[in-house]
Amino acid sequence: EEMIGDIDIAGLLPANPVLSEESESCWDPCFWGSCEICITWYSIDLNVGNVSIGPGTLDIDPKADGTLSLLFSLGGVSIDWWGSGVVTEVGFSGSGDITAEAVEVEAILVPSVSNNILYINIEEVNTNLINLNFDMDGWVYDVISFFGLDGVIENEIENALVGAVQGAVQDEIPPLLEDLLQSLEINQELDLMGSSYSFTGRPSSVTVDEYGLELGLEAK
Repeated sequence: EEMIGDIDIAGLLPANPVLSEESESCWDPCFWGSCEICITWYSIDLNVGNVSIGPGTLDIDPKADGTLSLLFSLGGVSIDWWGSGVVTEVGFSGSGDITAEAVEVEAILVPSVSNNILYINIEEVNTNLINLNFDMDGWVYDVISFFGLDGVIENEIENALVGAVQGAVQDEIPPLLEDLLQSLEINQELDLMGSSYSFTGRPSSVTVDEYGLELGLEAK
């Protein structure tokens, strides 16, 4: 939950309006002076916002090659859109949403120990948006298609979603795991025959196989 709260999808979305375009034709039919007439064929201002994300799950599986396989999944993303425009001098407005059933991030984690400190490096990160849907039918899609931008907006939103979720996993997961495993360090005070002794067991090695993760502790 702590990591999910740090995913700032809204902060990575393009600034509003994400699309502002106009196609206008002007001509002067008067031979005796200026009486310019202009017609707006197409215009559009499109905005996005009000981002909501579903609950997340995190699965980590040890592998025989010494790595950890990570799967982080968000159970749904929704972004509202609203816009207004003109089609051959007739005004229109509308709204809808952009949704994905799930966002999944797969990554390979490589643990190591150096100077009694545990480190988790993250490698091979891949993000998948499942059933991404842009509810932009009708006049909005017609206008976007007219300007040849029917793929541009989708790509910007998709890149923002991927960047936000993948960035959160890369920034937050390794420190969380490092803190969790480092907390296994043992610090114990012993009283033996009237004398006090301090026992400290700090990480000295880490090994991973298909059966799990083993953290070696060095006594001091």
